[in-house]
Amino acid sequence: IREINRSYLTISDRISTFYDDMIQATVYVQGQNKAIRDSVYQKYQIEMNIPGDYVMSLEADSLLWFRQEIPKISRSIMVSRFPYRSENQFTKEGIIRMRDEMGAYISSTITGSYMQVNAIDLPVFTEVTEIDGRYAVRAVGIWEIVGDFMGGAFVTYAILDEHNDEIVVLDGFVYSPEERKKLSMIYLDYILRQTKLD
Repeated sequence: IREINRSYLTISDRISTFYDDMIQATVYVQGQNKAIRDSVYQKYQIEMNIPGDYVMSLEADSLLWFRQEIPKISRSIMVSRFPYRSENQFTKEGIIRMRDEMGAYISSTITGSYMQVNAIDLPVFTEVTEIDGRYAVRAVGIWEIVGDFMGGAFVTYAILDEHNDEIVVLDGFVYSPEERKKLSMIYLDYILRQTKLD
């Protein structure tokens, strides 16, 4: 566990860099979804290039959720904004709280189920980074559906929007039981990292 904590982010970054050329060549091979891109911009004033085969799953007051369904793999992206109140929101605990608020909108077919971060079975790893030249914190870990037997991996970016005194939260998560998830997470991470804030 200590070695995973020490080495995870360095190794993960090297793997992502290795796949970058392939991802750039294939992630938008089916074009882009202009309708979802326009919805994200109108609601949150951010520019996201969304692959053409994504569909909108939920448009709520404080959340957009869209996803891609391919055989045995479901890749999802959530977008939201939170008022910026303190630096504590950029701690591991703060990011988990914001993601859990977003996850409350996601459920399975079981009534009362909802998504939350599972920081017990695998630690949540965070690192300071930048998105579009703005201060951001990246978090990776696993999620689960409370009330059902579902789970998977996620990557979250919390981005400081100083102009609007808000935090933009971008999240990608995958559900693919018994399938490898690493490549899906690299694809989602790539899409999120291309985001631009107005």
